[in-house]
Formats: sequence, C-alpha cells, structure tokens
Amino acid sequence: MTTTQLNSKLEIVKLKNVKFYNKKNQYVVFNGHALKIKGLGLIRYKESSNEQENEFKIPYYPVGKLKALKDILKGGGFLSYYELEFNQIKSV
Repeated sequence: MTTTQLNSKLEIVKLKNVKFYNKKNQYVVFNGHALKIKGLGLIRYKESSNEQENEFKIPYYPVGKLKALKDILKGGGFLSYYELEFNQIKSV
C-alpha cells in the first residue's frame, strides 16, 4: 500500500488495560489512545536492529496525547511509513 492509502485508513482507538510484552514475557499496561490501521495494527516506531530484551512494543503515543493524534489525522497522516511498523493485538 502507498503512504496515501495507509493514511486514508488511519483511525484513533482507545486502549484500556492493554498489556504489551517484552521478550522476557514481562509486560506493561497501556491506557490511552493510539493510531491504528484496521487489519495491520497499531502504529509504533521501529526499534533499532539491536532491540533489547527489556523493550516493550508499545504504540506511538505523542506528548500531546489525543490532541496530537487528532492533529496527525487532520494533517493527512504520516509523510512516510518507513520508520513505522504495526503492532497487532487481539483486543483492538
């Protein structure tokens, strides 16, 4: 899919008590809003190639929270998905 096609499918979802696990099977609980593309998953920034065992794959959550996510949608989405990846979870 092209960037334009992906941007047209962006939506904001509310997450409540969603667990994100690391490679050690430890987890953090996430409450808040995130960007999602149906069928692909939640948007998150890619980690470096030497991802650590302790790192959690949580969705992109900007400092401006919900307002910032709405501004991303209002602005047409992302310029590129090269640095982004999708995190699929069953409950969203």
